[in-house]
Amino acid sequence: EYLVWAIAVLLRVIVGLWGYSGAGVAPMYGDFEAQRHWLEITIALPIGDWYRHTASNDLQYWGLDYPPLTAYVSYVFGMIAKKVVPALVTLFESRGHESENGKLFMRASVIALDIVLLIPIMTLVCKEVLAELRRSGKSVSISDRYVSHFACLTIPGLLLIDHGHFQYNGVCLALALLGAYLVSKDNDILGSIFFCLSLNFKQMSLYYAPVFFCFLLRKCITQPTILSKMLSFAKLGITVISTFGLLWAPFCVFHSPEDTCLTSLGQVLHRQFPFSRGIFEDKVANLWYTLSVAVDFREHLTAQQLLASSLTLTLFLLLPTCAYLLTRRATFTALLFALMNSSLAFFLASFQVHEKSVLLMLAPAAPLLLLDQKYFCFVQLLGCFTMFPLLVKDKLRVPYLACCGLYLALTCLLDGPATDSTEASDGAKKQTMEKLYAKLAYTTGDIARQMGWLGELLAIEPVKSVLIGLSAFGMIVLHLLEIFVPAPQRLPDLYAALFSIFGAANLCVIYLVGVCWLWWLPSADAQSRKLKSENVAVTQKD
Repeated sequence: EYLVWAIAVLLRVIVGLWGYSGAGVAPMYGDFEAQRHWLEITIALPIGDWYRHTASNDLQYWGLDYPPLTAYVSYVFGMIAKKVVPALVTLFESRGHESENGKLFMRASVIALDIVLLIPIMTLVCKEVLAELRRSGKSVSISDRYVSHFACLTIPGLLLIDHGHFQYNGVCLALALLGAYLVSKDNDILGSIFFCLSLNFKQMSLYYAPVFFCFLLRKCITQPTILSKMLSFAKLGITVISTFGLLWAPFCVFHSPEDTCLTSLGQVLHRQFPFSRGIFEDKVANLWYTLSVAVDFREHLTAQQLLASSLTLTLFLLLPTCAYLLTRRATFTALLFALMNSSLAFFLASFQVHEKSVLLMLAPAAPLLLLDQKYFCFVQLLGCFTMFPLLVKDKLRVPYLACCGLYLALTCLLDGPATDSTEASDGAKKQTMEKLYAKLAYTTGDIARQMGWLGELLAIEPVKSVLIGLSAFGMIVLHLLEIFVPAPQRLPDLYAALFSIFGAANLCVIYLVGVCWLWWLPSADAQSRKLKSENVAVTQKD
């Protein structure tokens, strides 16, 4: 396990040797400069001015627009940088600072947070998925366990964005996954705290909020008595309010002389939700950008109308996932599917979506690799594909190809979907044909009965293979065209647009498959009944 961790860290170091967002591109540079600037802002200015426009804090130059926990982490790293690389955080004088020591410090800060949070939490999550497979009577080889574990730690999109482009997405993703793990283990208070920490590190974790809300709401309303229902609601409410209160209180207590407690808090909130930027800023693989190619809604609807439309469409896409969580006791695997579906619903339909937000879908999808390595490998590579135009700007073409190629090679090493333990134990006797049959038919059965013709379609491995093959063929063709056929001068962004539109079409399919798959999964109650019946059968046999 520690060898897997070490290799995963080494890969992060190697990706970090390449370019990053805005390298050498004055005067605004890019996300690397934004994160660096936040270090110096937080250590040079009083806390009440961190989110305010002042003579010393020009909000037009990468003003702080992430929640308070990000600001506190920036302060900690800023204080360390002040001792180690003081030129990196000298306010005004350090704009566009790109010394080797400065870059080394910034890269090391992301790797350090991955070592402390993302890597151990992702390991925990992968082990829990494996444990659920075992409890459901499935068998996974030892080699598959290690390969899938390594694949979870080397998600191509996350490696390239955090350690190439440069951001700290691993922190909020890790905290959210840990929260999901804890609530699945009935540790609702601690799980809620970690999800609140995720929300307060990066507001894009709101994409997961409907899942946590519905999952915990069902727990509350299924309590046996009215008193216990009220106590459950109260405990969760106090937990959320207390966590947010502790993180936001300093901006109320230490507000600037020009502000009151409420106006200071309002400014912090306003910076995190800049609705004035519009429904999308750049070419992103979601529905709104794709539809705008035919009809640009921004020319026909006001900002308020676009906001209302995006909210309506997002809620509509969230309905199937929320309905599942409210009507069934979800297993941890189902919870990961729900996180994946919820984040994809937001990515496809919500307001102000960034290309990097697709990471919220890719993180919970990574531990599901053992369920179907071909499909979930495709999901990861497609997610990375949708960010390709952004990565090209950062000169990350080679790391992109290397990370995607490595991930593809890793999944090819897997034996196949987890199979029944009885099949695994008798595998030597059953030989190749029965193993092949298990591979082709492992998703049939209940899915077909519950979902009719659609279930039968999704359960047929050859059909799934054709769909993945066609999408892979499309991605390869687009890459080859982008390399060998220059875009016409009058359409310089042609390939960026094609990548986004093709990606959006595929993400819509992934959303539909994810929703159907979620409803096919057995509930935690069904799994418990199955285990009890198996135990009774074994007892009677003895």
